[in-house]
Amino acid sequence: MTNDSMQNPELAGGPPLFWPDLVDVLRQYPSESNYSAVLAVGNTSPKVQRILSPEHIGLGGFFRLRENSRVLVSKWPDAVVPCFFAQAGHDVHLAGSTLDVSYAAELLCEGMPNFSVSDDLPGQAAADDSVVTQFDLILFGSSGHCGELQKAQLNKLITECLAGGGFVVAADPPVPEEERLGWECDIKKNPTPHVRSEKVLAFPSLASPQFLIRETFLGEQEGAWRHIAKYIDESGRPRAVGLTPEEKVWQTFERHQDFPLSHVDRYQIFYETSQHDESPLAADFLHSSIGARKQQFWTQTVKPRGGGFVRRCKAPLNLGDSSGLNTESNLGFAHLCESETYRPGETLSGRMLKALQLGSKPDIAFGVLAKQYYSFLLEQLNGRSVKLLDLLPDNIVVEGQDTFNSI
Repeated sequence: MTNDSMQNPELAGGPPLFWPDLVDVLRQYPSESNYSAVLAVGNTSPKVQRILSPEHIGLGGFFRLRENSRVLVSKWPDAVVPCFFAQAGHDVHLAGSTLDVSYAAELLCEGMPNFSVSDDLPGQAAADDSVVTQFDLILFGSSGHCGELQKAQLNKLITECLAGGGFVVAADPPVPEEERLGWECDIKKNPTPHVRSEKVLAFPSLASPQFLIRETFLGEQEGAWRHIAKYIDESGRPRAVGLTPEEKVWQTFERHQDFPLSHVDRYQIFYETSQHDESPLAADFLHSSIGARKQQFWTQTVKPRGGGFVRRCKAPLNLGDSSGLNTESNLGFAHLCESETYRPGETLSGRMLKALQLGSKPDIAFGVLAKQYYSFLLEQLNGRSVKLLDLLPDNIVVEGQDTFNSI
């Protein structure tokens, strides 16, 4: 992009999408430490948050993808995913996204020769067959109208991708059929028998995918429902603040393998079984801890598929950096980036909240837990020169009445 093209585009009926200070930050992304601070200022719209939130990087960490793969990102609602794959060394083409997403992606990927962008799908506007249209991964969103030619070209690209051993990721929000805008493909509506489909649930939403989990993992691991019950209630709607899950209800869901997921955003993953020895999905779940934290404390917790452990690492935004190093600040706080045994039990924060809601004297039950937590912290921090952020109540599983384990 030239300097002349760096003018702030206007949203219809709204203020400029990117103000000059944010453009300066984006040109240094992701090494600019003020990135999250700029996003948190008062004049950041929800639309800007959706397009630029670093939480979107979690999707990229969920797949097995060969080095130097060719990736098509089409009709995608954020700029972080194409940037992530481009930084990882893949050849990325962004096509058919809105002006604001394309503009942001160009800023994030400025100077990267392996990133390109166009209004049309590859090959759609070509007068001959010279345009390379074979991709190892295709990601497409669900927004925007499209015509029959676009649908036909998308189906052609997807067919070639699957036949060549690639896979396809489709954003799939729970939108009624009559409200869908037409951006569908044949494989999403009618997958053939030799094409397998897997689902990854996104919480709290596709716009803010902090937590991703394979849907079938809920049936494979006893107690895995606890991961999603913090986000949705027993009706499948967003859980109100301060309310704890009804354990007996969720255990019934688990027993009958019938969870309230009809209102949950998800991604669908398609691949040909004859072309893959194993699923492209490499994880059971992945949690991105970013929020309003400083960038040095952005972390991901990943449970590898079928593994009995979880791995905490630095969020892979500085891809040339080592993700296995412990993260420490000059304020005396630190993260431990290491592998730990996977424990799906009740968290200390959940039990504390439950103690405040149940019984005639909730302060007594809560007080007991608080004293146990204090003793646990003294034991864990004994001899350490830093305070561990990983020992928050959300990261501690309670087994029995008094056994605490960090996760």
